[in-house]
Amino acid sequence: MWPQNGGFRHPSHNQKENDAHWNRLQYAFNAFHKPSLCLESNAFVITVYDFFEAIHFVPKSSNIDKAIGNLIFISNNTFETDREERIERKHQMDELKQLLYMKS
Repeated sequence: MWPQNGGFRHPSHNQKENDAHWNRLQYAFNAFHKPSLCLESNAFVITVYDFFEAIHFVPKSSNIDKAIGNLIFISNNTFETDREERIERKHQMDELKQLLYMKS
């Protein structure tokens, strides 16, 4: 049941649609949030990361930090649907690809 105006709302015929929408949003949130945690933990486990960074084998550690921030921003704004937020998310995704040397 979804709270409405601080109260309790009875189930409606749209409840299944609302639940499906909520599940899609939650899936999208997790799709960006979990990789940010994995990226952070995996990047800093490599003992010779500085060496790999110096030979341009892996992204710079500063880019990793920015990428983690972008992933968290994207996951936290998954529930926002206004035009400006969508544009900003797109910008963050494009920057993320550049930071991690990903091709579009």
